[in-house]
Amino acid sequence: MKNILKDNVQMKAVAVIFAFFMWIYVMAEVDPIVIRDIDNVPVTIQNSEVLESLELIPEYGSELDVRISLRARRSVLTQTVTRGIRATGVIENPVEGENIVNVDIVIDPNIEYTILPANLRINLERKMVVRKNIQIEPVGELASASMEVSEINLNPSFLYVEGPRSLVNRVTGLYAELDVAGQDKDFSKRIQVVPVDEQGGVVEGVTVSEESVIAHASIIDTKTVPIRFMLNEENANGATLTGYTLEPSEILIKGKPGVIAEVNEISTVGVNLENLVQNPEFTAQLVIPEGVQTEISEIRVISTTEILIIKEFNISKDRITFRGNGQIPNISENEEVPDIINVKVTITSELEEDFTEEDIALFIEMQDYQNNPASVPVRAEAQKPTVSIEITPLELDLEG
Repeated sequence: MKNILKDNVQMKAVAVIFAFFMWIYVMAEVDPIVIRDIDNVPVTIQNSEVLESLELIPEYGSELDVRISLRARRSVLTQTVTRGIRATGVIENPVEGENIVNVDIVIDPNIEYTILPANLRINLERKMVVRKNIQIEPVGELASASMEVSEINLNPSFLYVEGPRSLVNRVTGLYAELDVAGQDKDFSKRIQVVPVDEQGGVVEGVTVSEESVIAHASIIDTKTVPIRFMLNEENANGATLTGYTLEPSEILIKGKPGVIAEVNEISTVGVNLENLVQNPEFTAQLVIPEGVQTEISEIRVISTTEILIIKEFNISKDRITFRGNGQIPNISENEEVPDIINVKVTITSELEEDFTEEDIALFIEMQDYQNNPASVPVRAEAQKPTVSIEITPLELDLEG
């Protein structure tokens, strides 16, 4: 038995050596060593919590990536690539400004690798958080051309912008658009908010504490109405108002559509005529109804007044004429008709010298004399302007 084993030693050795080389051959042919390059492998900062504590942040647009060259058996390399290559970087003693990122990867120890470049340069900026107000702009047409947006309230009314100092400093405010098309009453809507620069462009690379806010818009209607001048009395102490001018004579009013529809004029506070005589040009306050808004609360009034006088005339009954058709009664011999008709005329002082008895015509309308006998009114006409005419007796008893 021993001899048999000894006789086969050479054969066995040859078999082992042959098997080894066959394994080498098979491995070289079936699972060879290959080299593979992977481009644009992103690098993750491993000590980002240190940057956070120092309030540092990478400059906007910083893209950290490397090229990795791998060498290993095909089977091993395939599995590794399938799982993905993870590159990490560490910034030693980070400071504001330029820093070095030392790059490494976690990988199977059977794989040889080369990182290009192994060190990256990155700029770190101080991180800032700033509160910014929101500017909102209505867009679109309301239901009526006379309507407008009177007020927009936001919840919240401001937000916080966070990011690199250079970018945050570019942000002048937050901008949002509110679509009001077709609206005819108050409404609320959630709207998107974006950070903008001085030219209105969107600033990329910063974050806003909230992407949207709720906007509540108040819708009002508008209308132009006349102003009515209110006088407490027509005449006082021998004076009368002969004319006035209002500046302005119309006013634009605003308010809820239902309220505005009911308002057709705006009045002034009542003014005493005596005050007009003393102060013909003055400022009158307006009486603004509840729920109505105006841009002005007072107007300028320019008035003219005249002093009134009373002239008294005793006119003979013979000057009474008859107008219209019918049998004219004889009043000349009628004892019931007084010989004199007393007429008091109120006129402005400028007519005092020119106004005479001949400027007054007394007459009776025949249509008032339908029955016989009858009590009929005496009427008067003046050829010149009068404020009032008073006749005594006012009626005459007539018979055919």
